[in-house]
Amino acid sequence: MRIAPVQNNITFQKLILKQKNGVNIPENLTCDCSKNSNITLKEQRFNYQNNYDVDFYDKELNLNAKEHIGIYPEIKYMFVDTMDSYDRNRGFGTCMHLVNIIEMLENDIDKIELYSTPSAVAFHIKCGFKPDSTWDDGLAINIQKIRNNAYPELKKYAYNADNLLKNLDLSNKDAAANQLLLDYISSACMTLAKEELKYLCSFPVHMKLTKQDILDNKNYYNNLFQTYKIDYQIT
Repeated sequence: MRIAPVQNNITFQKLILKQKNGVNIPENLTCDCSKNSNITLKEQRFNYQNNYDVDFYDKELNLNAKEHIGIYPEIKYMFVDTMDSYDRNRGFGTCMHLVNIIEMLENDIDKIELYSTPSAVAFHIKCGFKPDSTWDDGLAINIQKIRNNAYPELKKYAYNADNLLKNLDLSNKDAAANQLLLDYISSACMTLAKEELKYLCSFPVHMKLTKQDILDNKNYYNNLFQTYKIDYQIT
């Protein structure tokens, strides 16, 4: 398995990585978001240790999105603290995740974690993240939300949630509940309107994306890199 940038093309230069504080990060990465081409990832600003900010500007130098990340190669771990997009539905969130994946692979990180707001859980699942909450950290509240959902096409998940809530002594309760939440929202993404996806959870969800998940679905991510014209491929 080899991870490397793609060859130069007529639009984008070969992706350049720069090391800061022992971390390999893309330098002035350029991507193409919907309705506004040539979005540029500006140089990251390290705040303390391995925590830094990432800013995304358009060609008029307007700030469109930003995120705050912690990356720790010594323990093979990344954490996305905040993600903010000032213009929704234009692909900035996906672009931020793709940049995080590049940083993950180039620093041999095993997993990325984040704590999602309820309205953004479906978006993160579309990008490959999986719920990884515990029963006492809001997972029970979200399972109750599934049980009470009124969508006819999702009623089987209500039945499964009810069974889970009636068998709280299960040894694998957290794993079963996280899988149910993943299946429920994944099905909702295929059947419900985009606006409705914001209301599937009642409580924030701890989520993770592992390196193995990325490698197992490399074709999906490579297609996203091509769609956003990011000069990177997983091979």
